[in-house]
Amino acid sequence: MIRYTVIGRMTLDRRTFLKFLAGTGAMFSLWLTPSLNGKSRHTNIRYGFINRTGKIVIAPRFELALGFLDGRAAVQIDGKWGYIDENGKRVVPAQFDEAMDFNEGLACVELDGKCGYIDKSGKFAVPPQYELSFSAFSDGLACVRVNGKYGYINKTGKFVIDPVFEEASGFSEGLAKVKTCNKYSFTDKTGKQAFPYSFDGALPFSDGLASVVVDGQWGYIDKTGKMVIRHQYHGHEYFKEGMVPIMSEKKWGYIDKTGAVVIEPRYTLVGAFSKGLCPVEFDGKWGYIDAKGNMIIPPIFAHASEFSEGIADARNTENGRDGYINQKGKYVIKPQFYEACSFSEGLAVIGVEI
Repeated sequence: MIRYTVIGRMTLDRRTFLKFLAGTGAMFSLWLTPSLNGKSRHTNIRYGFINRTGKIVIAPRFELALGFLDGRAAVQIDGKWGYIDENGKRVVPAQFDEAMDFNEGLACVELDGKCGYIDKSGKFAVPPQYELSFSAFSDGLACVRVNGKYGYINKTGKFVIDPVFEEASGFSEGLAKVKTCNKYSFTDKTGKQAFPYSFDGALPFSDGLASVVVDGQWGYIDKTGKMVIRHQYHGHEYFKEGMVPIMSEKKWGYIDKTGAVVIEPRYTLVGAFSKGLCPVEFDGKWGYIDAKGNMIIPPIFAHASEFSEGIADARNTENGRDGYINQKGKYVIKPQFYEACSFSEGLAVIGVEI
């Protein structure tokens, strides 16, 4: 459960961390010190994969690993990244300095300080030629950086939208956040500005709304650019399942798409809703609430993550180990791992000591 704290409400795993930064359009370094939720990072951890019964199906032999997407998982061997299939076979040799998930058949990789895109056989579909940005393909386009400016390429590497932006994010729900002349706006896939408004800050669209800054205040707009929620709280996040976290007096709660408070701010940290449940920290322990704020699973865990494929990784307070619980809060895979990550395509990354 390697985590990177990048926003005030919750720590993120490596995959989500990279996606978060790619979504903001910010430049960044990946050589950061991760947070292990109270655990010290050391080198005698190896990563493998388990199935939903808890059986190890790919032996822990990797220095780091991402979960499976599109039938491939990025793994690190001797400091370099490659890819394996769901049988654990190395289908792309470990040769890259960094690697992202496959999306729409291609994955962004770094080689010798430049980013390019490979297909599932490991062949470059778009040669490494871009400055580090780590944007996945979305809606057939990827955001790349050239000479300090961002633009969008198709899967042949041809620019569809020229690199003219100071910052840019990947496309989300048909629109992309871009920055020009120190102002943020949204563009469609042709490069046309989606609506004649600009903002002091912005996040990509999620669940039909995007968080923006106007006169120093965060609010939420719809896809016409209309301000539908005028923000009176601290924090700016992504809507998911119709709700978004907000902060008041250093505590987190939730509002709905009308701006009404549906869960009063009372939690130290919160996650995102998944299938109607959300992990929250209360009095130093983690549990799960429903969309009405009812505590469905009591706060008894040292840490907990969002549900994925019906189960969630949660750290046991007694032995400090990670296991997986069901939606009733019962361990279905006993807490035995040094680290554990969410399930994806029926498999989950786990870390064990060697």
